[in-house]
Amino acid sequence: MTAHARTRTPGLAADAKGGEPKSSVVLVVPGSVAGHLSAAVMRHRKWMRSVGMPIPAELKALGEALALHANQRQPAPNFRQDHPSDHGRGMDPIAVPYTEAARLLSVSERSISRLVAAGTLAPVAIGGAKRIPIDQLHRLVTGGDQ
Repeated sequence: MTAHARTRTPGLAADAKGGEPKSSVVLVVPGSVAGHLSAAVMRHRKWMRSVGMPIPAELKALGEALALHANQRQPAPNFRQDHPSDHGRGMDPIAVPYTEAARLLSVSERSISRLVAAGTLAPVAIGGAKRIPIDQLHRLVTGGDQ
């Protein structure tokens, strides 16, 4: 977490004495850190409520801003973009789930299950999930296995 600026912001409320506006701090934090900070602020607010302390509006706003930042989903990776390590080929999957295999062959998932049961396709287990290797789908379509 890094503090990028410390400024006097005219839009913020003045302190209890009616003097200068309160200072603000701009923080730039990654989403994972924002999630931890959000949880800590929420626990602190819960504690403040339990002991009867009033919760400042700034603390509420901070908690909401951190929660919003922490809950933003990262965009899904685009494996079709050219990457220097793959020499412009894009990343093709090596094995696909039954649903994707069915979509690629324009058949139902049940048909894929039948082909597996018949031994025409041999799934591989990857992290507990069964996948159909792409080369088997190519062989099936080109007549290598029927």
